[in-house]
Amino acid sequence: MFLAAGDAQLENLFGVLAAMLFTAIAVGLLLSRVRQSILVGYFVCGLLLGKSGLGLIKDEEMIRAMADVGVILLMFTIGIAFSIAELKKLRRIVFIGGGVQLSGVCLLGAMLALIMGFDWRMALFLGFVVAMSSTALSLRIFQDLGQENSPAARIALGIAIFQDVAVVVFMVVMPALLAPVEGASLISGLAIALGKGIAFVIVAWLLSIYVYPPLLHAVSRTRSRELFTLSVLALCVGTGYLGSLFGLSVALGAFVAGVVVSESTYSHRILADILPFKDFFLTLFFISIGLMIDARSLAGLWFPVVIGTIAILVTKTAVAFFAAQLLRFPVRPCLTAALAVSSIGEFSLVLVDKAVELEALTSAQHQLLLFCAAITMGLTPIMVRMANPMAKRLEGLRFLQRKRSLRSDGDAGHVHSETLEGLNDHAIICGHGPVGESVNEALRASNIGTIVIEMNVDTVARLKRKSQLCIFGDVNQTLTLELAQAGRARLIIFSFPMIEVVEKAVKFARELNPDIVIMARAKFPAEVTKLKALGVDVIVHDELESGAEMTRRTLEAFECAPSAVAAAIERMHVTRV
Repeated sequence: MFLAAGDAQLENLFGVLAAMLFTAIAVGLLLSRVRQSILVGYFVCGLLLGKSGLGLIKDEEMIRAMADVGVILLMFTIGIAFSIAELKKLRRIVFIGGGVQLSGVCLLGAMLALIMGFDWRMALFLGFVVAMSSTALSLRIFQDLGQENSPAARIALGIAIFQDVAVVVFMVVMPALLAPVEGASLISGLAIALGKGIAFVIVAWLLSIYVYPPLLHAVSRTRSRELFTLSVLALCVGTGYLGSLFGLSVALGAFVAGVVVSESTYSHRILADILPFKDFFLTLFFISIGLMIDARSLAGLWFPVVIGTIAILVTKTAVAFFAAQLLRFPVRPCLTAALAVSSIGEFSLVLVDKAVELEALTSAQHQLLLFCAAITMGLTPIMVRMANPMAKRLEGLRFLQRKRSLRSDGDAGHVHSETLEGLNDHAIICGHGPVGESVNEALRASNIGTIVIEMNVDTVARLKRKSQLCIFGDVNQTLTLELAQAGRARLIIFSFPMIEVVEKAVKFARELNPDIVIMARAKFPAEVTKLKALGVDVIVHDELESGAEMTRRTLEAFECAPSAVAAAIERMHVTRV
């Protein structure tokens, strides 16, 4: 059955949604088998269902309406996830890394657009659009790799936070920039736009203090989950509409609504209620973008698409890598983070859609940007998986080696050489997260010498203030393990479950000290097998140990005999290891 919204008999919203979601499931299953990002599959779903494929969904008004609904709710969930506390915590990465990345890519993109003949307003817009990265895609990549707490993920998150703040300001001034009022100067137009934006933020802030909390408090007292969720969605839609009354986009209003409620007492419950819908909103948005792509136009655009895609990926990776290097991070996390933010993002698509509404983009330019966005998003997960071998080659470059040695001897990671040379029969703790910190405290309490290898410069500074021997470096570099005196250490502990990092570091550790005892964590049974093959002496299987602890506490709650508890846990270890 064709779901052309223009045919009265087939105008069925649920039919359209069913086609979109079932296609998304099918494509998602296929992509999961080849270990590709499902987000990219949503574009494919749109292509299959739209005019480029089967033509099941043809009505452009319905497509645009679906995209609008998806982006409004998506912006609200992004606003809720936006954290002022996270901004403060990552302020160096946000303002230095994010600032350099955004301004650098925007400047280069604008210069290229000017060379191609665009006026400076459009050049600035295109530079900003290209500079934006996909927060959803980069964070999903790190989650799939089990690296959501890695230094590379923190760099990518810091850059994304700066972009989130910058896009709010840009969305406010964008109409005045691209569609100025006749007879009004640019400065007056921007001033009016910023004034409206500031006025809206003030009103939203006042609502968040005097209106939203009493309303949510009254609703929460009813203990009705449905009513609470309905109230949150009403705040989203209502604040978004309020933004439109100030001459701003509804999507921007929804984002501000999410930010103002994110700092409230009810933020965690709001997040818990809304986040399950986020994947649906994301699916809706990306599929609707795929529906707008006209694959037939690729025949006349293939050359600029190829050149544009290569230019975007190379430029964004290079600028982001340089920005991360300014923060004195090692090569590998710098490159991984740079590749993760190399694509065009969902905010870029929102801006492009707004530019189409303002008639600032031609149909060909619109299609070109959509093609580049889809392709860069599709290539980003593949490139991130290639980060380690690419980083190995970069580490051989002389100027990066000099930088690396400066980082090892700089303020953040400096440890006196005579102190290091005095280490013997000690423990090397790689990573000072919750697990590494617990192990380190236990060893120090037992008067056992330890040295920590960490790639978070703030953590290193904090440990130094506590007189803890610490190296700011990458365990995948032989020099770092040599500085930690791995040749004379008794034990090395990898406190993080990142198999791709541990695999290389274990080989270096064994080369420096064949007798060193190696401990590592594994998240899944397949990783346990791989670590055993590498010769790791002690493997802590997170799932198995959590299951054993839950089993012990459950049986103790039923007052089972200690011998029965011990036997049950022993059976778990025998059958599952």
